[in-house]
Amino acid sequence: MKARVEELIREYESRGFNVHFSGFPTRYSVYVLNLIPEVQRERKMINQNRETFCSKIREGIRGYLYVGMTGLTVEQRVQNHIQGYKSCSLVRKYYSGSIFTSKGDMTFSEAVEEEREFANFLRAEGYWVYQN
Repeated sequence: MKARVEELIREYESRGFNVHFSGFPTRYSVYVLNLIPEVQRERKMINQNRETFCSKIREGIRGYLYVGMTGLTVEQRVQNHIQGYKSCSLVRKYYSGSIFTSKGDMTFSEAVEEEREFANFLRAEGYWVYQN
């Protein structure tokens, strides 16, 4: 990956661009955003929550959440979602405006694992969860 980044920097500099690359993030956060109930109609959300799709179980849903990870601050990442930059369409359309929780200062591999585990934990607690 590093070699490819260096190659791209050289290519763009040869075209006359000023390139400033401060490196990849070294610490990551996992965050959970609250989504409004209308998200339950979206196919993406339904597909990730099949076990609780039937209407009888759906009545007991505690909420609708998005779980993600970022090398930015959570606030910066949420702004990117809202502005449509590298965003999840479900967050852009259905974000309620509140951050449910976040956990930071992890390596990339720790954050990937934490994101998956936390999403599964929240599903077991009765939430519908979408994660990439």
